[in-house]
Amino acid sequence: MKFSTSLSHTPYPISHIPYPLSLIPYPLSLGVVGATGLVGEKLLKILEERNIFPEKLFLYASEKSLDKEIIFNKRVYPIISLSDDFINDDWDVLFFSAGKEIALKYAPKALGKARLIIDNSPAFRMEDNIPLVVPQVNGELLNSYKGIIANPNCTTIQLVIILSILQKKFGLKSVNVSTYQAVSGAGKKRLMYLETNGLDGSGFEREIINNLIPKIGDIADEYYFTEEEKIIRESRKILSLPNLKITSTCVRIPIKYEHSENMTVELEKESSYEKIFNELIKEKIVRLPENRDFFTPLDCEDNDFIYVSRLRRAFSDNRFWNLFIISDNLRRGAAANTVDILEYWVKR
Repeated sequence: MKFSTSLSHTPYPISHIPYPLSLIPYPLSLGVVGATGLVGEKLLKILEERNIFPEKLFLYASEKSLDKEIIFNKRVYPIISLSDDFINDDWDVLFFSAGKEIALKYAPKALGKARLIIDNSPAFRMEDNIPLVVPQVNGELLNSYKGIIANPNCTTIQLVIILSILQKKFGLKSVNVSTYQAVSGAGKKRLMYLETNGLDGSGFEREIINNLIPKIGDIADEYYFTEEEKIIRESRKILSLPNLKITSTCVRIPIKYEHSENMTVELEKESSYEKIFNELIKEKIVRLPENRDFFTPLDCEDNDFIYVSRLRRAFSDNRFWNLFIISDNLRRGAAANTVDILEYWVKR
Protein backbone atom coordinates (compact mmCIF):
# COMPACT_ATOMS: atom_id res chain seq x y z
CA MET A 1 0.00 0.00 0.00
CA LYS A 2 1.26 3.47 -0.89
CA PHE A 3 -0.01 6.92 -0.14
CA SER A 4 1.38 10.25 -1.18
CA THR A 5 1.79 13.44 0.80
CA SER A 6 2.64 15.41 -2.33
CA LEU A 7 1.92 19.12 -2.23
CA SER A 8 0.24 18.82 -5.63
CA HIS A 9 -2.61 17.02 -3.89
CA THR A 10 -3.41 20.04 -1.72
CA PRO A 11 -7.09 20.84 -2.40
CA TYR A 12 -6.72 24.60 -1.90
CA PRO A 13 -4.24 27.15 -3.27
CA ILE A 14 -0.99 27.83 -1.42
CA SER A 15 -2.16 31.42 -0.94
CA HIS A 16 -4.80 30.00 1.42
CA ILE A 17 -2.17 28.61 3.79
CA PRO A 18 -1.98 31.07 6.69
CA TYR A 19 1.83 31.05 6.88
CA PRO A 20 4.70 32.19 4.71
CA LEU A 21 6.67 29.27 3.32
CA SER A 22 9.09 28.33 6.07
CA LEU A 23 12.81 28.89 6.07
CA ILE A 24 14.25 26.53 8.66
CA PRO A 25 17.77 27.89 9.30
CA TYR A 26 19.63 24.57 9.52
CA PRO A 27 19.25 20.95 8.36
CA LEU A 28 16.99 18.93 10.59
CA SER A 29 16.77 15.28 11.52
CA LEU A 30 13.11 14.44 12.14
CA GLY A 31 11.34 11.32 13.31
CA VAL A 32 7.61 10.61 13.15
CA VAL A 33 6.15 7.88 15.35
CA GLY A 34 2.75 6.88 13.99
CA ALA A 35 3.55 8.01 10.44
CA THR A 36 0.76 5.95 8.84
CA GLY A 37 -2.02 7.21 11.11
CA LEU A 38 -4.46 10.00 10.29
CA VAL A 39 -2.46 12.66 12.15
CA GLY A 40 0.90 11.34 10.95
CA GLU A 41 -0.24 11.60 7.33
CA LYS A 42 -1.42 15.18 7.86
CA LEU A 43 1.82 16.07 9.63
CA LEU A 44 3.89 15.01 6.63
CA LYS A 45 1.59 16.85 4.26
CA ILE A 46 1.90 20.09 6.25
CA LEU A 47 5.70 19.79 6.40
CA GLU A 48 5.70 19.66 2.61
CA GLU A 49 3.31 22.57 2.29
CA ARG A 50 5.55 24.72 4.47
CA ASN A 51 8.72 23.66 2.63
CA ILE A 52 10.18 21.92 5.67
CA PHE A 53 12.31 19.19 4.16
CA PRO A 54 14.51 17.54 6.78
CA GLU A 55 17.97 16.29 5.93
CA LYS A 56 17.06 13.01 7.63
CA LEU A 57 13.57 11.61 8.05
CA PHE A 58 12.66 8.49 10.03
CA LEU A 59 9.10 7.17 9.76
CA TYR A 60 7.93 4.69 12.40
CA ALA A 61 4.81 2.59 12.75
CA SER A 62 3.70 -0.78 14.07
CA GLU A 63 4.61 -4.05 12.37
CA LYS A 64 1.26 -4.20 10.56
CA SER A 65 2.35 -1.15 8.53
CA LEU A 66 5.72 -2.51 7.42
CA ASP A 67 4.40 -3.29 3.93
CA LYS A 68 3.64 0.39 3.38
CA GLU A 69 5.88 3.13 2.05
CA ILE A 70 5.44 6.87 2.09
CA ILE A 71 6.28 9.38 -0.62
CA PHE A 72 7.60 12.61 0.86
CA ASN A 73 9.29 15.36 -1.16
CA LYS A 74 9.36 13.01 -4.19
CA ARG A 75 11.31 10.40 -2.24
CA VAL A 76 10.08 7.00 -1.12
CA TYR A 77 10.54 6.23 2.57
CA PRO A 78 10.09 2.77 4.08
CA ILE A 79 8.24 2.30 7.33
CA ILE A 80 10.52 1.44 10.25
CA SER A 81 9.21 -0.97 12.85
CA LEU A 82 8.56 0.66 16.19
CA SER A 83 10.62 -1.23 18.75
CA ASP A 84 13.12 -0.56 21.49
CA ASP A 85 15.84 -0.50 18.82
CA PHE A 86 14.44 2.73 17.38
CA ILE A 87 16.18 4.75 20.10
CA ASN A 88 19.48 3.98 18.34
CA ASP A 89 18.53 6.71 15.85
CA ASP A 90 19.30 10.39 16.45
CA TRP A 91 16.85 13.24 15.89
CA ASP A 92 16.64 16.95 16.42
CA VAL A 93 12.87 16.60 16.79
CA LEU A 94 10.76 13.49 17.31
CA PHE A 95 6.99 13.60 16.79
CA PHE A 96 4.70 11.12 18.54
CA SER A 97 1.25 10.58 16.98
CA ALA A 98 0.58 7.01 18.04
CA GLY A 99 -1.46 7.26 21.23
CA LYS A 100 -0.88 7.47 24.97
CA GLU A 101 0.53 3.98 25.59
CA ILE A 102 3.18 4.30 22.86
CA ALA A 103 4.18 7.76 24.09
CA LEU A 104 4.53 6.60 27.69
CA LYS A 105 6.61 3.62 26.63
CA TYR A 106 8.98 5.23 24.12
CA ALA A 107 9.14 9.00 24.66
CA PRO A 108 11.09 8.85 27.95
CA LYS A 109 13.56 6.42 26.36
CA ALA A 110 14.11 8.82 23.46
CA LEU A 111 14.83 11.85 25.65
CA GLY A 112 18.58 11.40 25.48
CA LYS A 113 18.51 11.11 21.70
CA ALA A 114 16.15 13.92 20.65
CA ARG A 115 16.49 17.59 21.49
CA LEU A 116 12.73 18.05 21.33
CA ILE A 117 9.88 15.53 21.56
CA ILE A 118 6.40 16.71 20.55
CA ASP A 119 3.69 14.34 21.72
CA ASN A 120 0.15 14.48 20.37
CA SER A 121 -1.36 12.15 22.98
CA PRO A 122 -2.74 13.01 26.45
CA ALA A 123 0.19 11.22 28.12
CA PHE A 124 2.06 14.30 29.38
CA ARG A 125 -0.39 17.18 29.03
CA MET A 126 -1.08 17.76 32.68
CA GLU A 127 2.42 17.11 33.98
CA ASP A 128 3.59 20.21 35.86
CA ASN A 129 7.10 20.15 34.40
CA ILE A 130 6.01 19.58 30.77
CA PRO A 131 4.76 22.56 28.74
CA LEU A 132 1.38 22.28 27.06
CA VAL A 133 1.78 24.56 24.07
CA VAL A 134 -0.28 26.41 21.51
CA PRO A 135 2.34 28.77 20.06
CA GLN A 136 -0.13 31.58 19.29
CA VAL A 137 -1.04 31.59 23.00
CA ASN A 138 2.03 30.57 25.03
CA GLY A 139 4.83 30.12 22.51
CA GLU A 140 7.31 31.79 24.85
CA LEU A 141 7.54 28.45 26.69
CA LEU A 142 9.52 27.13 23.71
CA ASN A 143 12.41 29.56 24.16
CA SER A 144 15.60 27.48 24.52
CA TYR A 145 13.54 24.50 25.66
CA LYS A 146 14.74 20.90 25.43
CA GLY A 147 12.66 17.87 26.35
CA ILE A 148 9.03 16.82 25.92
CA ILE A 149 6.34 19.23 24.69
CA ALA A 150 2.71 18.19 24.94
CA ASN A 151 0.35 18.99 22.08
CA PRO A 152 -3.16 19.78 23.42
CA ASN A 153 -6.40 18.03 22.65
CA CYS A 154 -7.91 18.82 19.23
CA THR A 155 -10.89 20.69 20.66
CA THR A 156 -8.73 22.65 23.09
CA ILE A 157 -6.38 24.09 20.45
CA GLN A 158 -8.95 26.02 18.44
CA LEU A 159 -10.79 27.05 21.61
CA VAL A 160 -7.84 28.58 23.48
CA ILE A 161 -6.63 30.57 20.47
CA ILE A 162 -9.98 32.38 20.41
CA LEU A 163 -10.20 32.64 24.20
CA SER A 164 -6.67 34.05 24.40
CA ILE A 165 -7.55 36.86 22.00
CA LEU A 166 -10.59 37.76 24.09
CA GLN A 167 -8.70 37.41 27.37
CA LYS A 168 -5.91 39.79 26.36
CA LYS A 169 -8.23 42.55 25.19
CA PHE A 170 -11.36 42.25 27.31
CA GLY A 171 -10.57 39.89 30.20
CA LEU A 172 -12.25 36.52 30.63
CA LYS A 173 -14.51 35.42 33.48
CA SER A 174 -16.32 32.29 32.33
CA VAL A 175 -16.74 29.94 29.37
CA ASN A 176 -19.54 27.51 28.48
CA VAL A 177 -18.61 25.38 25.44
CA SER A 178 -20.35 22.55 23.60
CA THR A 179 -18.50 20.62 20.92
CA TYR A 180 -19.69 18.74 17.83
CA GLN A 181 -16.83 16.41 16.96
CA ALA A 182 -16.11 14.50 13.77
CA VAL A 183 -15.59 10.75 13.65
CA SER A 184 -12.02 11.12 12.35
CA GLY A 185 -11.07 12.30 15.83
CA ALA A 186 -11.57 8.70 16.98
CA GLY A 187 -9.13 7.18 14.46
CA LYS A 188 -9.01 5.40 11.11
CA LYS A 189 -11.24 2.44 11.98
CA ARG A 190 -14.06 4.67 13.21
CA LEU A 191 -13.73 6.88 10.13
CA MET A 192 -13.87 3.77 7.92
CA TYR A 193 -17.04 2.66 9.71
CA LEU A 194 -18.75 5.93 8.81
CA GLU A 195 -17.42 5.99 5.25
CA THR A 196 -18.65 2.44 4.55
CA ASN A 197 -21.99 2.96 6.28
CA GLY A 198 -21.09 0.41 8.92
CA LEU A 199 -19.78 -2.32 6.61
CA ASP A 200 -16.14 -2.03 7.68
CA GLY A 201 -14.04 -0.56 10.48
CA SER A 202 -15.17 -0.20 14.08
CA GLY A 203 -18.28 1.44 15.45
CA PHE A 204 -18.92 3.23 18.72
CA GLU A 205 -20.74 1.92 21.78
CA ARG A 206 -23.89 3.54 20.36
CA GLU A 207 -24.73 3.82 16.68
CA ILE A 208 -23.16 6.91 15.07
CA ILE A 209 -24.79 6.69 11.63
CA ASN A 210 -27.84 8.97 11.53
CA ASN A 211 -27.30 9.64 15.21
CA LEU A 212 -25.18 11.61 17.65
CA ILE A 213 -23.50 10.51 20.86
CA PRO A 214 -23.21 12.94 23.82
CA LYS A 215 -20.28 10.99 25.25
CA ILE A 216 -16.60 11.11 24.28
CA GLY A 217 -14.17 9.24 26.49
CA ASP A 218 -14.69 7.53 29.80
CA ILE A 219 -16.57 8.66 32.88
CA ALA A 220 -14.68 11.24 34.94
CA ASP A 221 -15.42 13.40 37.98
CA GLU A 222 -18.91 14.81 38.57
CA TYR A 223 -20.34 12.80 35.65
CA TYR A 224 -18.25 14.59 33.06
CA PHE A 225 -16.56 12.47 30.41
CA THR A 226 -12.81 12.62 29.88
CA GLU A 227 -13.00 14.67 26.66
CA GLU A 228 -14.90 17.35 28.57
CA GLU A 229 -12.42 17.17 31.41
CA LYS A 230 -9.53 17.63 28.95
CA ILE A 231 -11.02 20.84 27.60
CA ILE A 232 -11.47 22.28 31.08
CA ARG A 233 -8.08 21.35 32.51
CA GLU A 234 -6.02 22.01 29.39
CA SER A 235 -7.60 25.42 28.75
CA ARG A 236 -6.83 26.55 32.27
CA LYS A 237 -3.21 25.42 31.94
CA ILE A 238 -2.56 26.96 28.52
CA LEU A 239 -4.22 30.27 29.37
CA SER A 240 -2.56 30.38 32.82
CA LEU A 241 -6.01 30.84 34.35
CA PRO A 242 -6.20 28.04 36.95
CA ASN A 243 -9.46 29.35 38.39
CA LEU A 244 -11.25 30.04 35.11
CA LYS A 245 -14.93 29.11 35.30
CA ILE A 246 -15.33 26.77 32.33
CA THR A 247 -17.75 23.97 31.59
CA SER A 248 -18.08 21.75 28.54
CA THR A 249 -20.30 19.19 26.81
CA CYS A 250 -18.78 17.07 24.04
CA VAL A 251 -20.84 15.35 21.33
CA ARG A 252 -19.73 12.97 18.57
CA ILE A 253 -21.58 13.61 15.31
CA PRO A 254 -21.70 11.60 12.04
CA ILE A 255 -19.41 13.71 9.86
CA LYS A 256 -15.90 12.75 8.71
CA TYR A 257 -13.81 15.82 9.51
CA GLU A 258 -13.84 19.16 11.38
CA HIS A 259 -14.75 19.85 14.97
CA SER A 260 -17.29 22.59 15.71
CA GLU A 261 -17.69 24.37 19.03
CA ASN A 262 -20.42 26.65 20.30
CA MET A 263 -19.37 28.82 23.20
CA THR A 264 -20.78 31.52 25.42
CA VAL A 265 -18.09 33.66 27.05
CA GLU A 266 -18.38 36.14 29.87
CA LEU A 267 -15.93 39.02 29.52
CA GLU A 268 -14.65 41.28 32.28
CA LYS A 269 -15.20 44.38 30.13
CA GLU A 270 -18.21 45.30 28.05
CA SER A 271 -17.63 45.02 24.34
CA SER A 272 -19.36 45.22 20.97
CA TYR A 273 -19.61 43.14 17.82
CA GLU A 274 -17.25 45.49 16.01
CA LYS A 275 -14.60 45.47 18.75
CA ILE A 276 -14.56 41.67 19.06
CA PHE A 277 -14.59 41.20 15.28
CA ASN A 278 -11.64 43.57 14.87
CA GLU A 279 -9.59 41.76 17.52
CA LEU A 280 -10.27 38.30 16.12
CA ILE A 281 -9.45 39.25 12.55
CA LYS A 282 -5.94 40.35 13.58
CA GLU A 283 -4.94 36.70 14.11
CA LYS A 284 -3.77 35.38 10.74
CA ILE A 285 -5.23 31.91 11.24
CA VAL A 286 -8.74 33.21 12.08
CA ARG A 287 -11.39 33.70 9.41
CA LEU A 288 -14.67 35.58 9.89
CA PRO A 289 -17.54 35.89 7.37
CA GLU A 290 -18.76 39.02 5.69
CA ASN A 291 -22.22 40.39 6.47
CA ARG A 292 -22.66 38.11 9.48
CA ASP A 293 -22.86 35.00 7.34
CA PHE A 294 -22.00 31.61 8.88
CA PHE A 295 -19.63 28.72 8.20
CA THR A 296 -20.29 24.98 8.10
CA PRO A 297 -17.77 22.13 8.49
CA LEU A 298 -17.62 21.59 4.73
CA ASP A 299 -16.41 25.18 4.34
CA CYS A 300 -13.47 24.46 6.60
CA GLU A 301 -12.07 21.15 5.37
CA ASP A 302 -8.35 20.47 4.91
CA ASN A 303 -6.78 23.78 5.92
CA ASP A 304 -5.27 25.37 9.02
CA PHE A 305 -7.70 28.21 9.73
CA ILE A 306 -10.15 28.66 12.58
CA TYR A 307 -13.52 29.81 11.27
CA VAL A 308 -15.59 32.02 13.58
CA SER A 309 -19.21 32.92 12.94
CA ARG A 310 -22.53 33.46 14.76
CA LEU A 311 -20.86 36.19 16.85
CA ARG A 312 -23.64 37.85 18.85
CA ARG A 313 -24.58 39.08 22.31
CA ALA A 314 -25.96 36.68 24.89
CA PHE A 315 -28.58 37.63 27.49
CA SER A 316 -28.74 41.14 25.91
CA ASP A 317 -25.61 41.92 27.94
CA ASN A 318 -22.47 43.47 26.43
CA ARG A 319 -20.25 41.28 28.63
CA PHE A 320 -21.68 37.99 27.32
CA TRP A 321 -21.03 36.80 23.76
CA ASN A 322 -21.83 33.71 21.68
CA LEU A 323 -19.41 32.39 19.06
CA PHE A 324 -19.46 29.32 16.82
CA ILE A 325 -16.01 28.10 15.76
CA ILE A 326 -14.90 25.34 13.38
CA SER A 327 -11.54 23.93 12.34
CA ASP A 328 -10.13 20.81 10.72
CA ASN A 329 -9.48 18.50 13.65
CA LEU A 330 -6.63 16.60 11.98
CA ARG A 331 -4.85 19.75 10.82
CA ARG A 332 -5.41 22.75 13.11
CA GLY A 333 -6.53 20.46 15.92
CA ALA A 334 -3.43 18.25 15.77
CA ALA A 335 -0.79 18.23 13.01
CA ALA A 336 -0.67 21.97 12.26
CA ASN A 337 -0.11 22.82 15.90
CA THR A 338 2.78 20.36 16.13
CA VAL A 339 4.42 21.94 13.08
CA ASP A 340 3.81 25.37 14.59
CA ILE A 341 5.66 24.16 17.70
CA LEU A 342 8.54 22.95 15.53
CA GLU A 343 8.82 26.28 13.72
CA TYR A 344 8.57 28.41 16.85
CA TRP A 345 11.15 26.26 18.59
CA VAL A 346 13.68 26.28 15.73
CA LYS A 347 13.42 30.05 15.21
CA ARG A 348 13.82 30.76 18.92
